[in-house]
Amino acid sequence: MNKRILAFGLLFLSLSCFAQSFGVKDLKDSAAKGDEYSQLLLGLLYKNGQGLEPSFINAAEQFMMSASQGNGAACYELGQFYEEGYGYRQSYKKAAEWYRRGVIFGEQRCNYALAKLLVESRVKKFEDENPDKMFEKAWDYFEARAKKDEFENNYYLGKMSFSGWGTLRSPHKALSYFKLGADNYDGPCLYEYAKFYLKGMIVEASAKKGIGYLESAVENYSVGAMKMKLRLAQVGDKHLFLLPSREQQLLLEKNLADRGVSEFQFTYGMRLKKYNMREFRLTGVSYLEKSANQQWVPAEFELGQILIFGKYAVKQEINRGKMYLQSAADSGHPKAKRLLHELRKHSGDSKS
Repeated sequence: MNKRILAFGLLFLSLSCFAQSFGVKDLKDSAAKGDEYSQLLLGLLYKNGQGLEPSFINAAEQFMMSASQGNGAACYELGQFYEEGYGYRQSYKKAAEWYRRGVIFGEQRCNYALAKLLVESRVKKFEDENPDKMFEKAWDYFEARAKKDEFENNYYLGKMSFSGWGTLRSPHKALSYFKLGADNYDGPCLYEYAKFYLKGMIVEASAKKGIGYLESAVENYSVGAMKMKLRLAQVGDKHLFLLPSREQQLLLEKNLADRGVSEFQFTYGMRLKKYNMREFRLTGVSYLEKSANQQWVPAEFELGQILIFGKYAVKQEINRGKMYLQSAADSGHPKAKRLLHELRKHSGDSKS
């Protein structure tokens, strides 16, 4: 598959259009042959669930293969995954490692992402690292791309304007950048723009407008928007006269779980366990497994003990259960540590 065509597709076409034009099968074949651009694009399709079932694990696998060949965009995506805890256990240190590698490969978004982690004291800086310079480089890059009608770059300009990173702090300018992106259906911009109306920042608070933009952000793959909708469904908002809705809460949790967000795969699985044991056995355990496979620690512990003891009529798999428990214990989960200790004690193994 021609790399220039793929690069063009990445910059100017939506992923869904790309999938339709080239065919997912062709893309998979090209990725399997080692084409770094195909691996990157296949990872993005898995990440967003466009033409493929959403899977952060599969996306991470493709990004890793692409990044190992020096693809800066794939390095950025891996950094994002580690920063957010998608596909991997959350690790700001590893996120920074991938961002630093992406900077070496010329991915300017990594300048912004790494500088943000440094400014927020998520990671320690190297001696020669200057967050202000990184922000300046990132600003120039995003501004140039935005002027070429690559509207997704308005999100970064808005975030940097709002926080005063690489430019003078100006919430008003941030709002204008988010509006530009929102007008062109960029999911993250729609989400940020919705928050201005929901919180009454600069503009007059409007539940109708805010929820409208929030709905549009959800439709355009913003996980942040899905999480905000879930919070509103859980507790409502007295200021905006929004009432909590249990039915909407369940729907949103399932939506986030199906998008591949490990936290909500666990949450939704546990909710099924509490309210619908039959459905938990049919599908809930699989949600726990997906979450555990993304190293979400509470899911590792829950699935581990279910498999060890064969709870809830789930097939007993002691060794596999211990594997999940050990992973949870290695991350400091106290109950997992205690259970492993008890299991070893009763089996005659003196190791703690």
